[in-house]
Amino acid sequence: MKKLVIVLCITALWGCKGGKEAEPQFREKVMQEISLFRQGQVPSDSTINALLRKARETGDSPSLCYALYLQGSVYNYTLRFNQVIEPLKEAESLIPSLPDGDPIAGMIYMVQGSALEQNDYLWAQAREKYEAALPYFERIGDTLRLASCYRDIGRMSLWRGDTALYETAFGEAIRLAERQPNRLIYHDICIQYLLNHLPADTAAMMAESQILCDSFGLYRYAWIEAEYYLRKGDAENSARWIESFAADTAYSRWSLEKYHQLRSALLNERGDPQGAYNELRHLYEASMHRIYEEGLSRTYAVARQYDLERERQKTLRLTIEKQRLYLALGGIVLLLLISLLWLLWERSKRLSREHEKELAQVQAAETARQLADRRATLKQILQQRVALAVRLKRQANVLPKEIPAWVMNYIEENAFTNDTNWQDFLHEFQGAYGDLLTRLHKQYPALTQQDDQYLALAILGLDNNEIAVLLNSSDRTIWNRRQKIKTRLGNSKLDLDTFLAHLP
Repeated sequence: MKKLVIVLCITALWGCKGGKEAEPQFREKVMQEISLFRQGQVPSDSTINALLRKARETGDSPSLCYALYLQGSVYNYTLRFNQVIEPLKEAESLIPSLPDGDPIAGMIYMVQGSALEQNDYLWAQAREKYEAALPYFERIGDTLRLASCYRDIGRMSLWRGDTALYETAFGEAIRLAERQPNRLIYHDICIQYLLNHLPADTAAMMAESQILCDSFGLYRYAWIEAEYYLRKGDAENSARWIESFAADTAYSRWSLEKYHQLRSALLNERGDPQGAYNELRHLYEASMHRIYEEGLSRTYAVARQYDLERERQKTLRLTIEKQRLYLALGGIVLLLLISLLWLLWERSKRLSREHEKELAQVQAAETARQLADRRATLKQILQQRVALAVRLKRQANVLPKEIPAWVMNYIEENAFTNDTNWQDFLHEFQGAYGDLLTRLHKQYPALTQQDDQYLALAILGLDNNEIAVLLNSSDRTIWNRRQKIKTRLGNSKLDLDTFLAHLP
């Protein structure tokens, strides 16, 4: 079993090795097909599809990119413009897998620009594709293709009405073309620049046209000479250049239409209106056929553009809806967060208030307890003094003689008729009851200082006998003082004990 596993692993590794070795060979085959296509041998669709299938099976991204470029270029060459963009878009996504300095990267953008220019008349988009190809050709120093790109950018900018970019782009194209060993590209760019330049330089156009026709056999530019001699009325020279121009009629619909136009003008110049009419009829039929085909292409392009715009609007609408949803969710989350923070803050404030309230209650209870203790202590002291004074008086009364002077002195010293005793007691009373007497005076201004003595002792809970002892007065005197206090309080029938018990 182990031997079988080892054999399978070796076989798999060998297969992987074989795949690695076969990959460059397949890539070379694809490049060979591209080279043959550039030489004029157009590969069949089946050949291209086989290359694409093989490239996808092997997973070789550069080979797949080359095959897609070949397919798009063949579609563009065979005028199947509506099929060009799809394979080239996929090839564009594979450009990062190509080796550095590979010209195919720039050629992908160039063919896309050509398809957009010839089929859809999307000159702005075509110019963007030509501009995207520039960095790849600049990186490898391919001045020939750079010159072609700048030429095409110039043409696209002129059709868009940007004359400043037209001059700049064609100036750069001519500068690069001058450096080429093959002068064909230079004269070709020059004649295209002169054809669209205003004011037209007729002498330079004639010279360039003759060079292209005589030196390079590009007779499609012979129409310039033919039109020049027609305007001058030289039918003989015009006929000669028209026949030269006819050599290119098989390669372009525009050249065929131009040929019929020139022939009609020539026949009219020679006095053959019927021949001129026939040529114009051929021109009309060819133009209508071309307009019909281009109309179909434009209809497809407009429909495709409409579909793309609708998809873009749908994507934009979905994006806006998502943004609104995210914004709403964010607002809700923010609102919840703010609400949570507010609730936490309110809870903290409430807990703080409750804590402060508890502390105040504890402090108030402690203060009340201390005051109650002081009041009880003060009352106890007074009661002890009263008891002592009463006991002394009783003992003195049983003596055969009058109350000794020392007993009377002691009673007087401890009675509140003595101002010093009263002030000391008042200080202790205020410590236990605060400004109670002051508030009574503000509320009842008729009260006197003697009333204060009685009120203070009564508030402490002493009865009339005890008060009489402390004030060194008789019970009758104390009773009269109580009546006066009731009158000064505004109610002679007032229950004074109840009134004093309910004072705050």
